[in-house]
Amino acid sequence: FLCHFCIVYFLEFEIIDENNDSVILVFTTWVYRYFYNAIFNYREHCILLDPTDKVAFYKDVLLNTLKNYS
Repeated sequence: FLCHFCIVYFLEFEIIDENNDSVILVFTTWVYRYFYNAIFNYREHCILLDPTDKVAFYKDVLLNTLKNYS
């Protein structure tokens, strides 16, 4: 997953922590639509941790999307 994520989405990043089950990355982007598309593609395998305002925004996007399918 990480190889594909880095090649396709964000070439410049920093690995903060890595173990057998997960990797924590830091990267910067101003293209949030592209960023959210990347997260959606990885479904439960990708979790947005920070910044908190973007976490709240992303949660709202997901909840509003879910309303369309409930």
